[in-house]
Amino acid sequence: MACLALGSACARPVLEEELPDALPKTDGAQGPDADDPTPDAGLESDASFVQPEEAGEPDADCADRDEDGVCDADDNCPDASNPGQADADEDGRGDACDMAQVDAGTVACQAETLPSSVKAGEATISNVRVNGGGASATVKKGQRVSVSFDYAFEMCSVIMTAQLQSVVVGLEGQGMGTCMSNALPCPASATGTNTISIEAPNRSGMVYVLLAGRHHYPSADCASLSGAQRLAVLCVE
Repeated sequence: MACLALGSACARPVLEEELPDALPKTDGAQGPDADDPTPDAGLESDASFVQPEEAGEPDADCADRDEDGVCDADDNCPDASNPGQADADEDGRGDACDMAQVDAGTVACQAETLPSSVKAGEATISNVRVNGGGASATVKKGQRVSVSFDYAFEMCSVIMTAQLQSVVVGLEGQGMGTCMSNALPCPASATGTNTISIEAPNRSGMVYVLLAGRHHYPSADCASLSGAQRLAVLCVE
């Protein structure tokens, strides 16, 4: 029940049904809803809603040292940018890393220093040229390679008469090489220049070319690389 105010006095009580419809009936309660302290308690909310990340926004917990947008943990080449993750040979190592490895290996290979002359077996081998150039050359896997060299055999003793004077050429890691005999057997002096063709391995990397001189009888195999020395290097790509 309310009071109809006239001046400062209350003339008579006003019944609740006499109040205008625009005024809310409070029943003595204060505020929009006295039983619920939350003004918007009537609005539904979805606690499971999560604001989506902006497109392209980096994950703060993701390390990406080559900055190609792929986390290091998932990157097949974390040190070289390769956003497409290309891996032509399907070895699990990205093409970007394969290329970087080949480039670094080639530079190191071409910088390799080798002796210009060395005593190898029964001959001094010198001035080795690979494919007509210096002692190092960049070649393809399986490529035929020409190795030219100068040789000077030790003097043959009398008991070595009729023995052949040959040079063997091969790759480090192989037990046998290619043997080429000179025209004149012992006891003739043997000095000169020769060229032998060998095949580059079917793998990338640096491979040493070994050479040695051999005194041997015609029936004996001279292709063993035992005692042969490093005189050239192939940079295989």
